Amino acid sequence: MNFSSRQPLPDIENIFPWAHGLHPENTIQLAFFFARKKSMRRAPTCYRGIVVVKVGDQSHSRLKGAVAPEEILPPGSTTSGFLNLDPRDGFNVRNFHIQVGKFACLSDIIVYGDNDADQQEVLKVAKRISAAQLYYRAQYQGNSMREFPIYSTFLTQSPFSMFEKFFPEIVATDSNGNLTGQVVDFCHWERMEMCSMSRASEISKNVWLGSTADIGQDSDDDTPRYNLLIEASDQAMMPPTETLSDLNQVMGNTETTQVLLFPGSGTMTAPNYRAIEVDGIIAACRFIHSIANGRQTDEEAHDDDGDHPMTPPREPRKILIHCTDGYTETSLLALAYLMYAEGLPVHSAWVSLHTTKGRNFFAYERDLHFLRHVEHRILEAAAQSNGYCLNYAALAAPDWLHRLDGSLPSRVLSYMYLGNLQHANNPALLAALGIKRVLSIGEELSWTEKERGAWDNKKAMVIKDLQDNGCDPLEYQFRRCLDFIDEGRRADEPILVHCRVGVSRSATICIAEVMRALKLSLPRA
Repeated sequence: MNFSSRQPLPDIENIFPWAHGLHPENTIQLAFFFARKKSMRRAPTCYRGIVVVKVGDQSHSRLKGAVAPEEILPPGSTTSGFLNLDPRDGFNVRNFHIQVGKFACLSDIIVYGDNDADQQEVLKVAKRISAAQLYYRAQYQGNSMREFPIYSTFLTQSPFSMFEKFFPEIVATDSNGNLTGQVVDFCHWERMEMCSMSRASEISKNVWLGSTADIGQDSDDDTPRYNLLIEASDQAMMPPTETLSDLNQVMGNTETTQVLLFPGSGTMTAPNYRAIEVDGIIAACRFIHSIANGRQTDEEAHDDDGDHPMTPPREPRKILIHCTDGYTETSLLALAYLMYAEGLPVHSAWVSLHTTKGRNFFAYERDLHFLRHVEHRILEAAAQSNGYCLNYAALAAPDWLHRLDGSLPSRVLSYMYLGNLQHANNPALLAALGIKRVLSIGEELSWTEKERGAWDNKKAMVIKDLQDNGCDPLEYQFRRCLDFIDEGRRADEPILVHCRVGVSRSATICIAEVMRALKLSLPRA
């Protein structure tokens, strides 16, 4: 297995578009790819892989890369051949879900069971796989002059405990169902990386922004790390002022950590915002600010006669605004609170949270519209609470705000951002974020003459003739792209790498740079 995984991959042109899925009845998919290379409907003979199949319960005793029989074999024990996963209808060049089944047809296959597996059932599955290999080869040889490789099926007879004892480096999940940490488990590592990237940080005095995983982190002493946990969720309703008032009183009389639910980002619907939403977010900001700073609320600051009551100042409390990923649902409340706490207009809060506060976040266009709608109300409330005069002239929105869809480019490395074409076509936004270079992967920029004149031509590079069609190879552009990125790194000029959507071509280049810069393997990068 290790030897196979270290072999160089075959030329991309010999694998694709076969790997995209070429069902004989899918005329749309066939017409698109056959117009480019008709010979590629046949299965390639340049690849020989290894697929490990585990028979039985998949929740434990898993070897590296092991798949279930159902992922490559059709249901029923009498059906010949491998599972045909090629989509019968539609067009798609991102059929990632069919790759295991496709490449199983071009691989030697190892079949095993766990310590308690029925060996007769394991043998039965192995025989079905062997028959499927012969059937697949016969189909191929029937219409081809090229010799199709003979692939083999192997059956392990040793118990799984032998792998745990002598080959622990290929055991992903032990016989008790525990991750061993010896093998990269993508779901597990993705969760760990997400928690690391969104680890809680202080965005304003005593107010932290992070993921739900931060709740379990210990403090330096025996006191709770956070006195108030505000969970942003799509299922939550705007808390009424009565709820905030009651919670405020409770926190004045107990050290126990309290919990509050708040609506997640993207939940406010334009244009008819309800009073409970507008008043609610201002009340929430005022409540958080009073708790974090040890102040009394406006209601507490005066007694029934309008006089100041003789009560000592409250102790400031620590607050965590969190959601599952620490990246998405919290953005609405975090941005609103930053506006309130620091007297920032919408555009300044957007940039400040990303740059000064160092937070990657995702906000929806709905959030942008809502916060612009309540901007004056939030800032007037902030000015009244903090005792300063509101400078209305500073509220004028810059041009880039009108072209913002809510989201910002993602900061992958300190000098490299990943984004989409809309980000790239907003050069004033890039300047506000401190981005000084643009690398366009297959997409032309639509800048005005004035925008181009304000940008050094040497700081923008376009890789042409590289469509997102699953055919145009990107590997030949790696060196040119990475050199351009590294040139910006050495010159302290952060760069935006983008394509149209920012999930495929540009992400590939960013992954390559992470591999190069951090010396990581492909899966870790």
